[in-house]
Amino acid sequence: VVSFDSEKPFVRQVDLSPNGKFIATVAAANDSAPGQVTGVGLVREVETGKTVAGPLRFNGNALTAFVSRMAANGFVDMAGVACIQLGPKNRLAAYGGAQVVLTEGKVIPQVRVVDLQNGNETKLDFGDGERWQFVASLQFSPSGNYLIAEGDNPVTHANSEARIYDCRTQQTILGPLRFERELGRMKFSPDEKLVAVVVGNKVHLYELETGKEICAPLSHPSVVGAVAFSRSGQLATAASDQAVRTWDIDSGRLLAPPMWHPFQVYEIAMPKDNQIYICSDQNVYVRELKGNHASLESVVQSIRLLTNQSVSNQAVADPVNSDQLAQDWLSLGDLRKEQFA
Repeated sequence: VVSFDSEKPFVRQVDLSPNGKFIATVAAANDSAPGQVTGVGLVREVETGKTVAGPLRFNGNALTAFVSRMAANGFVDMAGVACIQLGPKNRLAAYGGAQVVLTEGKVIPQVRVVDLQNGNETKLDFGDGERWQFVASLQFSPSGNYLIAEGDNPVTHANSEARIYDCRTQQTILGPLRFERELGRMKFSPDEKLVAVVVGNKVHLYELETGKEICAPLSHPSVVGAVAFSRSGQLATAASDQAVRTWDIDSGRLLAPPMWHPFQVYEIAMPKDNQIYICSDQNVYVRELKGNHASLESVVQSIRLLTNQSVSNQAVADPVNSDQLAQDWLSLGDLRKEQFA
């Protein structure tokens, strides 16, 4: 159990290293007064609870009236550390957020990387605060050589920005990528040659080496919630219209008709070529791509839908038969496709 000394603490984010050795957290500052909230990061060993890095902060120990006013007006996440991410090689930790500069009345977005072996810390460039942003999310590439940082305005959720860094040189290699809408998912391809950036109902694909967008944005009829690359470079996307689509990333065209699901698709993965794992309703489905046809191969996991089990000792209601519902729905795939044509 990782505990905090704050009188009224809350944990904003938790990340675990791939081997389970380290845990990284962002929580309320120990010195926060009522109405004054600022984020502080920590990295600890899971087994011993020993602090490896931190407290990680931007604003120092003393909170100010300016920070308090920001919290009262909805800028809570901008004060201090807002996000933290552990690298896949258990060596680096990245944290981001914003630093308040009272003399200039600015909120300057921050990205910093800490070497967990020697404690050295590097500040990465994310602008000078003119766009009124904080760094909202971070993500390492599969090898840990690259880092994506996403900046957002917490009030308007507009004027968002993304930058990609080479962690070996601490240099920006792509960006700033600026958009009028809030950014969604961002994901590296397994070979780290491409990165997918979701903006509303579009997916932008960039080549890391050149920084160029390799094709026209992949357009969807509704907001995109998930993206996945296969090891060979196939791309799948899931939008809020309850459909999964596969794409030819060179031409930006669909490889097959949309695959409809009875409920919202929350997550997708492509561990093998021509095979998509889809998390929808209470199930994880495996769909196999065969030419221009996607067939339901199997339901690999079924999770019982329980009602009020955590707050009641009464008998639990019968689970919804989502398996049969999904099978019935998917058997009408051709009709479903025509309805949304």
